[in-house]
Parts: sequence; C-alpha cells; structure tokens
Amino acid sequence: NSLVKFHQQAVTSAKGNPLTPDVLVDGRYTHKDYMTAHLTFLQFTLQQGVLYLHWHRARDIWDTLAANADACEWDTETCFEWFTKGIADLEQDTQLQLFQKELLKVDPAKLSQKGFACFKCFFENVNHFEHKLKKPGMIVEKLDLIGLDYLWEVCLKTTDTEITELAINLLMTMSYTNLSQKLKKDPVQLHKKFIDECYNRLESAMIPLGGSLVAQVLSSAANLVTAAIVPELASM
Repeated sequence: NSLVKFHQQAVTSAKGNPLTPDVLVDGRYTHKDYMTAHLTFLQFTLQQGVLYLHWHRARDIWDTLAANADACEWDTETCFEWFTKGIADLEQDTQLQLFQKELLKVDPAKLSQKGFACFKCFFENVNHFEHKLKKPGMIVEKLDLIGLDYLWEVCLKTTDTEITELAINLLMTMSYTNLSQKLKKDPVQLHKKFIDECYNRLESAMIPLGGSLVAQVLSSAANLVTAAIVPELASM
C-alpha cells in the first residue's frame, strides 16, 4: 500500500522528531504533498470508475492516518475529512465496520470538529442502512440507534463548546424532534424516559447539576422538551 509506505518514509524523514505536514520526504515533496496526492487520486479513481472501497483498504487508511501513534494532527483531520466527503464511495458493510470498529473508539473528549462531522455523517448513514432512520428528513424509526451512547459521551466529555452545542442538538433531534409518529404515541412516557436519561447520564459521569455548561444545557433541554410538549409535567 503506497499510502502506508509513504507515511512510514515521512516518519523516518522526521528523524525522531514529531511528524508534521511540512516534513520533506525525499528532498522535494512534503509529507502533506504525498498524502494529499494519494488520497485525491484514490477518490478520483473510485468516483470515475464507479467503484467502492472495501473494508480492508478503508481500515489501512484509518490505521495509517488516525490510529497510528506516529500520525500527526494533520493526518487525523485529513482522515476525518476524507471519509466524510467520500462516504458514498464506501460499501454499506464498510461504513458499518468503520463506524463501529474505529470511529466509536475515538476518545470523545478529544474529538475535533471535523471528527464530529465525520461521526455525524456515518451515524446518519449507518442507521439509515439499518432501517433505524428514514430519509428524507432523518426520521427516527427505532430508538436503539447505533452510536447513540457515543453521542452521549461526546456531549458529556468534550471541552469544545461548539462541539457540545452540535452534539446536544443532534441528541435532541434523535431523541425527540425527529421521532416518527409511532414513537410519539405515548408522549408522557417518552419525555419521562428522556429526562431520566439526562439526569442518569449526568450522575454516572459525576457531573453536578448546574456544575458545568454540559449539565446546564442538558438540564435546560430536558425542561424545555417537557414544558413545550407536556406542560402538565413541567409544573409537577
């Protein structure tokens, strides 16, 4: 695999120093040049040839750029961005395996904005293929969404306020806003379950109510949902 080969050469060229995008691999081209050329050509080949990237090749890219101890931040961000843009070039099984075996293993506390965008893209696609989300509109047909637990972890552990907002908005959308009419048939029970889940998650993460931005937002979200949809519960 040329991607793996050139990445190893770049690490060697760094001569024991941390890898950066500007490391010269052969005295002419940088690490960034080689990685960008390889990924651009691969994407062009897949799209023009109407081909799909198999799981083992997708795993090689991930292992080289995201799960590699020698990879730099630019590698990981480029990996997130490449898979987000090229998700249509992956077989359904490849999307599922990459999502479950790799993306959901990323430390939620260290997830970047491009990482979250990648997670969201795969979250929606994988659950659509598994008949848990229905397009268009991303209507939730089943509550046991793949990756929902990880989304909760992102909400509770990220220190990036923008990611916190994006994650909580997605959580609210998947937990109430976009539920099918069938799932909304018992709104009182639905909202009770969501509120209980909010407080249980906060308690499990040992985050005091009102003690953090996340706690305040989740608490407010629970109250807003209850007040807007089931006013009688809000007054209890």
